[in-house]
Amino acid sequence: MSDPTVKPPSERIFTRNGSPRLYADFRDFRDVGGGQEAMIPEGQTRATTDRAVAETIASKRLEALKKRRALRTDTKLDRVASITEYAAEHLLKRAESNKVTDGWLAQTQKYLTEAAEYFGAGRLLHTIELEDVEQWVTQLRRTGLADGSIHHRLSALSNLLCDGSLVHRKAEKRRRSFSNRIMPR
Repeated sequence: MSDPTVKPPSERIFTRNGSPRLYADFRDFRDVGGGQEAMIPEGQTRATTDRAVAETIASKRLEALKKRRALRTDTKLDRVASITEYAAEHLLKRAESNKVTDGWLAQTQKYLTEAAEYFGAGRLLHTIELEDVEQWVTQLRRTGLADGSIHHRLSALSNLLCDGSLVHRKAEKRRRSFSNRIMPR
């Protein structure tokens, strides 16, 4: 059953400045990444001019936004963020705190980029489980990294997941860093 307060895709479609290109308005889903978006078919670079195609794209986008909102509500997240989205914010907050060096920021960015490459850049933070991290450690060991180097990567990921602005029950459970649970000293 659909929510009667949410506009259907057909009512979201619009054009801009007399252009035949079609857009959709998802600003009512701003909290989970919605906005005014071009309805670009897969494999294309420009918005479609076909209303039926635009409605299909808008319908898929609307369902994705609804899922993100439901997920955010179900998990008590302040907002839903991917690893790359939140890593950028996390590093910016650390830089603004003036409590870390430029070298620390550069290394942490490198470690978080490696983590994003492994887990997937669009992977939502709260979906990363201990088992996933254990598999990453196994993969890192296969590359020949020393335990100390692996520990640094795990600490960077743990700090990201436990950042104070990410209020999430799972994050509270992660207060003891992954590195201490996976590689006890």
